Amino acid sequence: MVEPLPAYPWRRPCPICQADQPQPVYDNHMAQLDGLDMSYRIGQCIQCGFAYAYELPPPETYEKYYRSLSKYDQPLNQISICAVDHARIEKTLAICLPLLPRDALISDIGCGFGALLSAFKAAGFLRLHGIDPAPASTTTAARLFGLEHIRTGSLRDAIGQLPLAETDLLCLTGVAEHLPCLNQDLGCLLEVLPEHAMVLLEVPALERFLSPPGEAYGEFSLEHIQYFSTQTLTGLMASFGFSPQVLSIYEFQGCTDSLFGLFSRRAQTEGISAPPAASLEDYLDYSAKSLENGLQRIANRSDPFVIFGAGSHTARLLPQLEQLGVASRIIAIVDNNLNLWGKKLGNFIIQPCDFLTAMPGCTVLVSSFNAQNAIATQLAGRHPTILLYDLDE
Repeated sequence: MVEPLPAYPWRRPCPICQADQPQPVYDNHMAQLDGLDMSYRIGQCIQCGFAYAYELPPPETYEKYYRSLSKYDQPLNQISICAVDHARIEKTLAICLPLLPRDALISDIGCGFGALLSAFKAAGFLRLHGIDPAPASTTTAARLFGLEHIRTGSLRDAIGQLPLAETDLLCLTGVAEHLPCLNQDLGCLLEVLPEHAMVLLEVPALERFLSPPGEAYGEFSLEHIQYFSTQTLTGLMASFGFSPQVLSIYEFQGCTDSLFGLFSRRAQTEGISAPPAASLEDYLDYSAKSLENGLQRIANRSDPFVIFGAGSHTARLLPQLEQLGVASRIIAIVDNNLNLWGKKLGNFIIQPCDFLTAMPGCTVLVSSFNAQNAIATQLAGRHPTILLYDLDE
């Protein structure tokens, strides 16, 4: 008898067309992080083709996750802007600057510590506002960049805390893929904007989920619950009366390529062709084979091990190790992110990497795709490693 799939707390219709006819494609079961179960079930809408999590935790779970586990609450000396984020900022400015008057008011939702707004400031823009759920974002943005109008709050707080009715450009970079109430929340924002306002969205591009192949199921992270192609992002914004002025996919090193879309209520001036989207079925087939290969490497050994990495990769891996019957060999989980130290992942308290110094020679399972080789180099000569992926240097 086939065991029934678990039921997740909340079911939602397609965020684009509102149909409730998803074709199930993947059950993303993950270990609890700090008591939060972020597992969800992914489907593809039979009516419009949009891929999204249709059974998932309720919105308040995501609000708690972003408040308590944000990377932006690290001490100032731990904060830096990585190369990928620099590239994202440069691409955003390249798209937006030619179409913005110099006195434009720019609002950034999910602004973090203000890196994008600081770039607009350096380009000569002075009317800059932002909001982020991380409690330290306001003070950090002020200290790092002198940004005075950064508020602490969720997207739903933005209507009351940002001057959206005066906004010329609304930035939502790396936001839309996270929103449990995507259609409702986005609709509330857009209806407040003035008629001439533009909206910049940046999301992982479904067209590039396999270009090149990456982490097994890596696009299904703890908090990514929408998966946009050029066609579905355009369809979402069309449902609110917005047309694309610019659509482009930008290639990044070390992470999924991004789809950038600049939208306004003006009619589309010229046709924008959508590249063919990667087959979700192909992505799932690749991920299943890649995960199986990694699990086999663990099964082929009998030594106890420490897991290096406490993110989505490990949250997804732990239930697999339970099924494989090797979870009893796990000694501990360590991570470089101090914001995770002391929090619980599954049955383990996340430890700082210094934990390994007291265990010379202990085997380390490197639970990462992008950082696998860097971590292996860091551990070389001190700890034997289990590497899950065949990666070129």
